[in-house]
Amino acid sequence: MKTTTGLIRRIDELGRVVIPKEIRRSMRLKDGEEVEISLGSEELILKKYSRVSSLKSLCDNCANSLSKVLGAEVFITDTSKVVSSFKNIENENKNLTHRFIEFLQKRERAINKGEDCLSMFIGQEKGKEQLILPLVVNGDLYGSIVVQADEIKTQHEKATQTALYILVGQLEN
Repeated sequence: MKTTTGLIRRIDELGRVVIPKEIRRSMRLKDGEEVEISLGSEELILKKYSRVSSLKSLCDNCANSLSKVLGAEVFITDTSKVVSSFKNIENENKNLTHRFIEFLQKRERAINKGEDCLSMFIGQEKGKEQLILPLVVNGDLYGSIVVQADEIKTQHEKATQTALYILVGQLEN
């Protein structure tokens, strides 16, 4: 889908172009985030880049395996959207809520119960309990693994931590 904003910018002597604040805000681009640059027939295409999304197949396998082993709903996110969701594929690519993103930026793990569960995206069905593990590599936040179940047990934490280590190992390379 191609949209025109009517905004025109000059390329400076070093080849840089400033992305207008309105566009950065609407795309949820923050300072320091990466963008992917590709070339169309006569256009440059800037796309928000997600290292977690670049590991989509691995994320799908991790979410699938965790969900089967734990009998729970499993989500893997980047810093702005759901990348993998085993039980409900229609939840993939849904934007994360601002409240969930703010929580992730604290880089803290959490077990939430009942009303304390954080909605990851609009319209999400809440589980009775929720485990959130941030995906942090060398101090940088890349996303999270979220498990929703009737009850979060030690096995949920250990299995999810193992999946987290696998993803971190891939992101470090």
